[in-house]
Amino acid sequence: MARGVKAAAPGAWPADAWTGTLLVVRLSSLGDVVLTTGPLRCLKQRRPQVRVELLTRPAYAPLLAAAPAIDRVRTTAEPAPLVPGSGEEARYARVLDWQGSGRGRRAAQRFAPGVARLGARRAALRRRLLVWLGPRIVPPASYVERLAESFAGRRLERRDLAPELVAPAAGRAAWSAAWPAELAGEPVQVLAPGASKPLKAIPRELRAALRSRLARRGPVVEIVSPRAGGSGTPAAGRSPAAGAELQLTRVGSAHWRVEGGLLAIAGLLERAAGFIGSDSGLLHMAYALGCPAVGLYGATAPELGFAPLGTAVSVGVRLPCRPCHVHGPRVCWLGHRRCWREIDPDRVMEELTALQQRTDGA
Repeated sequence: MARGVKAAAPGAWPADAWTGTLLVVRLSSLGDVVLTTGPLRCLKQRRPQVRVELLTRPAYAPLLAAAPAIDRVRTTAEPAPLVPGSGEEARYARVLDWQGSGRGRRAAQRFAPGVARLGARRAALRRRLLVWLGPRIVPPASYVERLAESFAGRRLERRDLAPELVAPAAGRAAWSAAWPAELAGEPVQVLAPGASKPLKAIPRELRAALRSRLARRGPVVEIVSPRAGGSGTPAAGRSPAAGAELQLTRVGSAHWRVEGGLLAIAGLLERAAGFIGSDSGLLHMAYALGCPAVGLYGATAPELGFAPLGTAVSVGVRLPCRPCHVHGPRVCWLGHRRCWREIDPDRVMEELTALQQRTDGA
């Protein structure tokens, strides 16, 4: 059964009066773009006659092109699409600017000039207060709840807003061609320790402990350094760019390293038996593809609004200094890094096992 709210959910939504084509603006980053697919699925279930077009960066377009809730993906690399007087300026009925700030406004003006623009409620102040004052502050509404509120006029259930992706055929083919045929039936476990900030990345000691435990269950594929733009230049700590190119390297009896484009990574994640990763876009991408995923949160925390959904859980330790930064600092300001040192790898594996059992029984 498809995920999402029932089409006959009680109460009127502002979107109940919508018709025509909707332009949704979300340019970055990878996790934020992936998370739009859950709210958009709910909107399409409620208003299937509304055509949804997503405007994003070129790097994310191939991955989102197969998303069930999106009719068309447009990119900021396209030439100016509108010719004054051609009638094209009326092709969008409205714009959902989920990027916000000047970037979202400029993109909306370029692709849909003069069209009514709606935005999602922001939570920047409450997120900062949560960092400064800790549990004395009620956590903000999650990112997906705020997106859905922009068209539903109310907060929808988080469990109905889990993202949903389908690995494009090119990504599936690329992974199948690269993975050794003799291991085709083995349950692959994925470890994705990298992150955009040093203190969000899984540290070396914990990474090694998790790798050894995962290897008892089958081959471990570690996403080490996503490849940028097909050039082959590593971009450590950044999301992989578009494309089905990949490089698979065996570094141990049950340990492989992979770097590649988003399509190839999607082909891997869609068939993986389990995923352990940092607070990053790849975490959201993994469970959006249906992979049981455990997200490890060190300096950041799910309460900041980006907790994993669907076939995913989060693991972290309770500390008075956590979260210490909205996006994750470069260094531990107190010097102890307890948020990472006190994560028990055995507990992480127990969470993954329980999640896999629930997913298999669903």
